[in-house]
Amino acid sequence: MDPAKVYGQIEELISEENPHVQRLYSLGISHILADGPAALHFVREWARFARGEKIGNVPFLDRRVLQLAEPTRSSKFDHTVLLTQPPLLVGQSDNMEERKKPTTVAMLKLSKEQIGKLKSKANGDTPYKNTTRPYSRYEAVAGHMWRCASKARGHVNNQPTRLHIAVDFRNRMQPPLPQDYFGNAVLRQAAITTAGELFSNPLAYASSKIREAVEMVTDEYVRSCLALIKNLPDVSIHRNFHTLGCTLGGFFGNPNMEITSWTSMSIYDADFGLGKPPLLVGQSDNMEERKKPTTVAMLKLSKDQIGKLKSKANEDTPYKNTTRPYSRYEAVAGHMWRCASKARGHVNNQPTRLHIAVDVRNRMQPPLPQNYFGNAVLRQAAITTAGELFSNPLAYASSKIREAVEKGVHWGVSSETLIWKSRAGHLCLYMMLILGWEK
Repeated sequence: MDPAKVYGQIEELISEENPHVQRLYSLGISHILADGPAALHFVREWARFARGEKIGNVPFLDRRVLQLAEPTRSSKFDHTVLLTQPPLLVGQSDNMEERKKPTTVAMLKLSKEQIGKLKSKANGDTPYKNTTRPYSRYEAVAGHMWRCASKARGHVNNQPTRLHIAVDFRNRMQPPLPQDYFGNAVLRQAAITTAGELFSNPLAYASSKIREAVEMVTDEYVRSCLALIKNLPDVSIHRNFHTLGCTLGGFFGNPNMEITSWTSMSIYDADFGLGKPPLLVGQSDNMEERKKPTTVAMLKLSKDQIGKLKSKANEDTPYKNTTRPYSRYEAVAGHMWRCASKARGHVNNQPTRLHIAVDVRNRMQPPLPQNYFGNAVLRQAAITTAGELFSNPLAYASSKIREAVEKGVHWGVSSETLIWKSRAGHLCLYMMLILGWEK
């Protein structure tokens, strides 16, 4: 695909006009540095640090734990995946035609019930039933996809095919590697058979071939593999992934496949301080809210109105701040948060967040230069329920805003103009105070 088109699609995705995207963060990590478990461990600890907490497990950086005293390959293993190229289509002498074909990306959703049926089917009473340990969901789904792909590709019965699998060997070493090891602790394995065997046998056969390949990865196997790699005269073919127009990397397309499972990786656990976005009570996702059009309204508050809100926020209540009165910003933002929850008809136990952009220039030690050109803003959030907003005075909402800001950074902004950008029915209210904006 043309890179320019890709970048254009990304820009369109994250543009201000796109109503389905609020904020996008991304992180790219070279696979030469780390594998999936290591990368996600790094992100989780980074998120912990961003929340102001102590790092739980510092990434383990000493690669010498994989250094072999005597790198000797074991004669017990043939290491087919490392030493041989994947099978070619029957009747073809190379894979150049297959390499030229464009890659198609498709997202196929399997429900919990469908996955359960596949797992039950794989564990049915067949010659390949495993009596020691039932086949897992991964083994069932991977085997099913392998069979479907061979059928969809129209393979003849004698077509050799490989299913490549990434195997994490952290717990397969003796002694095991540290769980927070930062590096690559993954080997590519492969289940190998023919299309005819996949077609003529039940799903359990494909699942059994997958398990057989994975269980081959023992401490002895890993050390033999590392010794083999160390002694290879050229490892470049193992460093490259297949990309269109590149012939350096291994090609795992037709008649083969490669499957990577991220189901055991806690990819959604990274909380950078805002927690998980709340949903409407009674809803399991926010898809209906996302579909609603965005409404932009400019509400002009007079100097007198802002003054009254500030005075109301600083009345003698349990939430009165005796150290420093609530600012105009805290008063107006709290008022708008309460109004939005009332207008949306929230029930009392409805969780809600007010997201706030906080300038950190003056809170760094030492402070950033005031003319720093770049991003020096963090998103913070005040969190409560609609019932708490309704039953308490304005000072309560203002106190939640100050509490959120003072957790990590402090800012001071004054304004007489509030631009309120709100998605109809959405729980999160975004506010921006514009300093010195005139008619």
